[in-house]
Amino acid sequence: MFNIVNSTCQCLRECGRVSAKNACLADAAGVLYLHAKAIRSKVRRRANAMHGGHPKSGRHGVAAAASSTVSTPMGLQVLRGSAGYAKVAPSLGEKWRMNEELMDNGFSRLSEVQASGLLDQCIRISGRALGKVLETPDMKYRQLDMEKPKVAGILSTPGILEIFYGAGWVEEDNWLVLPEGTPFELTQRAVEGLQREQRRRATVGLPSGVQSTAQNPNERLGQSLARSTAFEEGRRFNPWDGKLYTFKELEKCLSTADLTLAEIQEHWAHRCRPVAQKEGAAIGGPEVPVASEPQVEAWQQMWRIQSINRMWTSADLAHVHAISGAAYLALGAFVLLYTSMTDLMALNGSWVQASEFTAPVLPMEVKLVALWTGVLNALSGLQPSLLGPRRDVLKLLGFGSTGDVKTGGFLNAAAFYMVLAYQAARAVWPELSILDPIVGGLTLLLVAHQAFILNCWVQSGQMHRVDSFLVPGMFNLPVSLHLLAGSQVQGNAW
Repeated sequence: MFNIVNSTCQCLRECGRVSAKNACLADAAGVLYLHAKAIRSKVRRRANAMHGGHPKSGRHGVAAAASSTVSTPMGLQVLRGSAGYAKVAPSLGEKWRMNEELMDNGFSRLSEVQASGLLDQCIRISGRALGKVLETPDMKYRQLDMEKPKVAGILSTPGILEIFYGAGWVEEDNWLVLPEGTPFELTQRAVEGLQREQRRRATVGLPSGVQSTAQNPNERLGQSLARSTAFEEGRRFNPWDGKLYTFKELEKCLSTADLTLAEIQEHWAHRCRPVAQKEGAAIGGPEVPVASEPQVEAWQQMWRIQSINRMWTSADLAHVHAISGAAYLALGAFVLLYTSMTDLMALNGSWVQASEFTAPVLPMEVKLVALWTGVLNALSGLQPSLLGPRRDVLKLLGFGSTGDVKTGGFLNAAAFYMVLAYQAARAVWPELSILDPIVGGLTLLLVAHQAFILNCWVQSGQMHRVDSFLVPGMFNLPVSLHLLAGSQVQGNAW
C-alpha cells in the first residue's frame, strides 16, 4: 500500500501536476493515513474478537454498518478532498500540516457514510470525548482504552480514527493517548468539524424552507440568545449544600461568603450541576428535578453489572487483582462479622454468663489470610497496565496541571491500605515497633496527599466522590500521631 502511494506521488511529480513541496506533504499524509489504517484494523479485530467474530447489533454495531460504505481507493483519498466537505485552511504551519491533511480526509470519509441514528450517536460521543480535553486538564480525558467494546466500535467507524489521529492522538500499547505538547488548536479544529458534520446531517432531508430557516444567521443568533438566557435563569444543583439555585439566588446566598462575582460565576459554571430536562423539551420548558444526588448516582454507576464486568480485563496479569479483590471481600466480611459478634457478646457479659455460652474462637490463621489477601489486592492494583500509559510519577500522583487525579487517588488508597495492614500486624508482632515513626510520618504524608486530591475533585465539581475517600485518613490521625511519636503502652503492646 505504501508503494502505491509513493508511485502515485512520483507520477504526479513527473507530470508537473503538483509541486515538490505538495508532493512531500502528500507522502507524509500517506504515511499517517496508513498508520491510522493499521490502528483501525487492529481496533476492528479487537471488536470482532469481543463479539465472537460476528457483527453485533446496537451501539457497538456502528462500525459494521458504516464499514459497508463503498469509497475511493485509500491511496488516492489522501490526495483529494470530497466535494461534500468544505475543508478549513491550515493554520498551524508546516509542522502540523500532515495532521490537518489527515483530519480533512477523515471528515471527507465520515461525510460519505450513510446517515443513521447509530452513526449520529458515534459522532456525538466522539465530539464529547474531544471536547473534554479542552474543558479540563485531567489526564484521564487524554486516553482511550481501545479494548473497550464501545471505544473499539467508535474508532472503527470510517473517518473517526483519522480525525483523532489528525488531532494528535497516538497509539501506546492498547491505549490511544494525546501526548503533551500537542497544540489544542488541533483538538478545537476536530471538535468544530464534528459539530459541523452534526449540523449538516441534522438538515439533510428537510424541506428547503426549513433548511433556509435553520441556516438563517438571525435565527441562529436568536437561538443562541435564548440558550444564554436559559443558562442564566435555569436552576442548578449546588454541591456545597445540596440545594437548587438560580444564578441570582446563588449570588445572593454566597454574597456573605467573601467571594467575588468572578469566583461565584466560576463556581456556577464549573461546579454547579444543571438540572436535568426531559429529552426533546424546549428551552425554558418544564424542569424535571434531579432524580438523586451525585453521591447516590456514583454508587449506582459503580454497582452496575457493566461496571463489574470491566474489572475482568486482560490488562490484569492472570486476573490476580480481580480474584484477590473478590477473595478479600469475602474473607474480610467474614472476619468483620465475627469481630462484631464477639464484641457484642463481650459487652453483654451478664447474658453470656447466664446462658453459659462462649463465642467460638476464630483461628488467627484465618485473620492473617484475610489480611495478606488484602495486601495482595493492593499491590496487584499497582500494575502499570492497570494504571494506564503514564511514565511521570508526579502526574500519576495527581500533581501538575495535567495530573491524573483519579489514578492519584487510587495510589493513595492502595498505600493507605498498606499502612492499615501494618497497624493490624503491629498489634500481633510488637517487634515491629522500630518502624513506628517511619510509618507514622508516611501516614501523615498520605493524609496530606488525600487533602490535595480532595481539593482537585472539589475544583472539578466532583465533590460527591470524596465522602468515602475522606473517612479512613481522618479517623486514623490519632493512631498516626501515636506511631510518629513512637509511644508504647504497656511495653511493646498496644
